[in-house]
Amino acid sequence: MNKNLSLVFAYQLILFLESMVLVTAIEGYKSDVFTAVLRFNLLYLPIGGVLNYGAWCLLQSLFKENRMLLQGTHIIVVLLLLNFIIYFTHHEWLLQHKSMAIIVYLLVADCYILAVLLTRKMMRQPKKIQHE
Repeated sequence: MNKNLSLVFAYQLILFLESMVLVTAIEGYKSDVFTAVLRFNLLYLPIGGVLNYGAWCLLQSLFKENRMLLQGTHIIVVLLLLNFIIYFTHHEWLLQHKSMAIIVYLLVADCYILAVLLTRKMMRQPKKIQHE
C-alpha cells in the first residue's frame, strides 16, 4: 500500500457522478432537490477530498499490514466526515428522514466499494522511486 491519492479521488468522483445521476433520474434536472444536491456535492468534493485523504494517510500509518481493516475503518471515517460536513454546512435535510439517511449511507458505501474495485491494483503497488 502507499499514500496514493487514487482511492480518494475515485471515491469523490464516483460519489459526485452517481449522486447527480440518481437525483436527475428521480427528481429531474431543474428541481430544487437537484440544485440542493449539486450545491452540497460542490462543497463536499473539495472539503471531503482533503479530509478523506488526510484520514486515509493517518489510518494507513496505523494499519500498515491489514488492508481490510484499513479500508473498513476508512469507510467508517468517510461516513463520519460526511455527517460532520452535513452538520457544519447546514444541509440537515439530507438526513431528516430515515429513508433518506439510509439511501445516503448506501450511496456512500456503494461509491467507496466501486472506488476500491477501480483502484485496487494501484493501491497494492508501491510508488517507484525515479533516480536522475
